[in-house]
Amino acid sequence: MDTDDLTELAYAVLPHAHEVLDVLRVEIGASAMQYSSEDDLLRGTLKWLKGILNDPDSYLDSWNYLDTVDPKRFAEGVRYSGPQKSDNSLRW
Repeated sequence: MDTDDLTELAYAVLPHAHEVLDVLRVEIGASAMQYSSEDDLLRGTLKWLKGILNDPDSYLDSWNYLDTVDPKRFAEGVRYSGPQKSDNSLRW
């Protein structure tokens, strides 16, 4: 799937991810090619972000951000529960 084909709701994930950490947006955008639908992309992104929340220090360290980004604030940004589908089936 191409990120140009995302709805406004799904696209909102990208600028928020960039606000949290620049590489989040890059990784989410690049991962879009793995998915055939927007729902699959959102579900996959949610699963991936939950994995990051299990060990935010490790994620930050893998990008050499551990010394410059506070893991607690980073995790708070990842936990963001912004726009959601009206049926509440997809949340991030």
